[in-house]
Amino acid sequence: MLRFYRDALGLVPAGSNPVPGGTLDRLQCGASSIKLLSYDELPPKHPGGVDVALGYRLLTITVPDIDVMSRRLADRGFAPLRYRRTDPYNISLLNDPDGNLLEIVSRLDRRFTTELAAVGATVSSADRTRSFFEQLDVGRPTPIGNYLRSVGPPSATPS
Repeated sequence: MLRFYRDALGLVPAGSNPVPGGTLDRLQCGASSIKLLSYDELPPKHPGGVDVALGYRLLTITVPDIDVMSRRLADRGFAPLRYRRTDPYNISLLNDPDGNLLEIVSRLDRRFTTELAAVGATVSSADRTRSFFEQLDVGRPTPIGNYLRSVGPPSATPS
């Protein structure tokens, strides 16, 4: 798994620490970090994507140029990205070697100049979750608070 995120996606190692029963590897993704937990004895896998299971089910990574990322993956033995252009974005969905859903996004105008990671969660109540994150706002605008206010109520069908 570390090979995929470090070597294929190009995330920069930021340290490794032992944890009870395994290892925690941290990787830099622009101003964000991604933590990979690997255990000596694998826990059971709970199948399901964003549309069939609750929890953190999607990792989005923005990149300056999706074509460069696609070539990078292919050069390292992984399938090149297949993506769709949805103005103003190029969007690709793929699974990492453990089956976790990744979304790789770039802008057609290349306005993303650095990589950034964001996590998507499927929740039981958008209103309750929105309220929780707004309470974390502590009375000042934050990116998550602004984002949650901008997305409005969820649609009835996944897009």
